[in-house]
Amino acid sequence: MLAACGKSDRAAAPAVSEASSASTMRGPDQVVLRFPRDGGQVRAFAYPRLDSLLWKSSARAPGIARILGFDGDIGSVALVDTKGVPVRVDLRMGRVSRDAKPKLTELASEDGSAIYGISDSGSVVRLTPVGSWSYTPPNPARELVPQPDGSLLIVADRGDGSIVWKVHPPDKSVADSALLPRVGRAFGTQIGDRAYFTVDSGLVGLRTRDLEPVPSVKLDRPVRALATTPSGDRLYVVTDSAGQIEVFDRYTHRTEAQLRAPGNVAALRMDPMGRYVLARAASGDSAWVFAIGTDKLLGTVKTGWRDDLPAVTPAGSIALLDGNDVRLVDGTSLAGENTIEKGGSDSWLFVAWNGFRPRSPGLDEPVTFGYDTAVEVPDWSDDTGSAISEGALAGRDSGRTRPAPPPTRSANTPEPESGESQQHDAGFTVQFAAVRSRDAANDVASGIANSGSSKARVITTERAGVTIFRVVMGPFPTRDEAERVARATGKAYWIYEGAP
Repeated sequence: MLAACGKSDRAAAPAVSEASSASTMRGPDQVVLRFPRDGGQVRAFAYPRLDSLLWKSSARAPGIARILGFDGDIGSVALVDTKGVPVRVDLRMGRVSRDAKPKLTELASEDGSAIYGISDSGSVVRLTPVGSWSYTPPNPARELVPQPDGSLLIVADRGDGSIVWKVHPPDKSVADSALLPRVGRAFGTQIGDRAYFTVDSGLVGLRTRDLEPVPSVKLDRPVRALATTPSGDRLYVVTDSAGQIEVFDRYTHRTEAQLRAPGNVAALRMDPMGRYVLARAASGDSAWVFAIGTDKLLGTVKTGWRDDLPAVTPAGSIALLDGNDVRLVDGTSLAGENTIEKGGSDSWLFVAWNGFRPRSPGLDEPVTFGYDTAVEVPDWSDDTGSAISEGALAGRDSGRTRPAPPPTRSANTPEPESGESQQHDAGFTVQFAAVRSRDAANDVASGIANSGSSKARVITTERAGVTIFRVVMGPFPTRDEAERVARATGKAYWIYEGAP
């Protein structure tokens, strides 16, 4: 506490190791990702300091029309470009990739990693960073509802009704199914425990775990918009030509409240933290803000309405689309806080992610496992004397120890001043195998195609008095270059930062 209150923390920027320690203590970083709607570099800004640029992609992204989801584990964002093609942005590597084939519609993603779509024939396709999966249901798919647990609900029409199948990709067998009257749009809850479908008389629902029906919501008119609280305990429903929002309690199955809007409501948007619900006016560029805790109308705000904006920020402000600008207002008072000029030319996504924090170079060193000198180090070759690559070892006897990794930095070696300078100086090394036989290592090296000036070579490392022969290539100035060369060889490999 004394350190936090002192002046020394403002005098100068902390060192990398100090910044990482402080960041770990304060929890996830709030970040605003901005994707150019007309094409360009993706950028990340610190929230609420929206003028603080943290990162920008090395590759140019196409024009972005819609954001599908964010995967915080791998640092990937799934999007749709202006041509309806799935796009993936890798925040760690700065890469942007598109998957234009096959042409898909009804694109959806729950986790930002797996992207689902429907082909022209009605088949379901899943795209992931490591490959694709497809499934042809008994009837052409019409709508897809990905679930947080990795399963997928497929909606199709059958006769006068509709049918819902549940599958667990990559398995192609149907886990459950449910017959429904002819339904319209499907809505899932944020926690993924229920799915609701619009019908002429209101809503019908299913429990996603086993597709058992839940009590329906009966209304006088067809449903125009639906939003659920993050816990899914309350449903906010707007019907056609209605100037009020019906609030249903999913446990009592009764109307809990009615929110009166100044005019007809065209769409609803829920605060991810469950503090506010935004209602779009059916005419004009305005929206109404309701407090969920009190069911009170807080006021009217001027804003355009897109898939990304308006949005409620992590701190409770509301980001509004004001022409080509983005304007932030306080969620409770609706008083103006900040304006980001030309911010409307980007699609916005608020995330909590630690991937942009400064990293100590030692964090990217490969993990080492000390050998007990009383235990014989196994011979890293198969029965024929051929080298065993890192990838091949993954499927071998789990009792074996992993190949000896490259030596790590000594504890007495001083840390570089910054991770960036070390990265440029040391580069990145590709390793293909680690064996005890020099001949086996030479065989592996000779079987790896050269890439320009890069050539696979054999180096030695001592581990517990045993000489390990490692087949490596590099170092390369960037990880991207190391990845490109390694993939071109067609061999199993792994990459670590630093010289061999």
